[in-house]
Amino acid sequence: MAESTRPPGAPDNGDGDTDGTGDPVPPPTPAGCGTSRATLFEALFRDRGDERLLREAMRRRTDLRSPFGLVLVCGPDCDAAALGRVLAGRLPQAVSIAVPDGPVAHAAVVLPVPAPPIWAHALAIAAAEAPARSGLVLPRLPVVGMRALRAAYFTALSDAALAVALDLAGPLVAERELVVPRMLAALPAHDQELLLEPLRPVLTLPAPQRMSYVRTLDALHRHGGTLLRAAATLHVHPNTVRYRLARVEELTGMHLDDPRDRMRLDLAAMLVTLRGGPPGRDDDFGMCLRQAIETGDLVAA
Repeated sequence: MAESTRPPGAPDNGDGDTDGTGDPVPPPTPAGCGTSRATLFEALFRDRGDERLLREAMRRRTDLRSPFGLVLVCGPDCDAAALGRVLAGRLPQAVSIAVPDGPVAHAAVVLPVPAPPIWAHALAIAAAEAPARSGLVLPRLPVVGMRALRAAYFTALSDAALAVALDLAGPLVAERELVVPRMLAALPAHDQELLLEPLRPVLTLPAPQRMSYVRTLDALHRHGGTLLRAAATLHVHPNTVRYRLARVEELTGMHLDDPRDRMRLDLAAMLVTLRGGPPGRDDDFGMCLRQAIETGDLVAA
């Protein structure tokens, strides 16, 4: 009779080397070996439903009991996979999972954070490395447990799509910058249409004029109403900005020096950008983003 390969002390379920459910039990592995963290995290984020990986995660529950922080890197002109590898290489025990598909290409860097200084160090490294690669960095505070880590990842991924659509300044994108965009993206379609109403006369213009006016409103909002900084961002003369704003007021009947009118126009312009309108990328990203917002998929965490 062949010698049993069952580990000493393991219970015999009567079905050979199985776990009682008919599934084979993988051979034991020394501590720290076996399925890699990167494989476990990738399966967790991609929701593959791999039972073997779930069992492996349970065997390593002590290893995953400490807080884990997540840094998601992305950007329209960023090689997210390369940036993720660089960050993982500079952060102790960090792993990087590159995802080329989804709402936006990105890489998720996950690292254990046993003490606050380690997290501060990780953010400093990310802030230093990302600008050279035109990357946006969306950090998520350390959490305990795989379920919480999965939720943090999907929230960061949703925020990444918003940050890229709005072309937010980096490298570190604070969550407070995304509170209003999240609210706009979560609005029902009917409420979104009502929010766009003040800007409707502008949105009926031909594409070049529509884009220039919405981009000007967006730039002015980003720079706190500072006309000169908005003009520098748009690479136009300040008088051009003044002309465009005067035309917006003429078309809409609203006044930018009235705080209520200014807020309504700012929100409408932001929503236009989120829905894939101006600032006018001509690829499929804007269309996909608009569909994701309208179906509610974008804000599902």
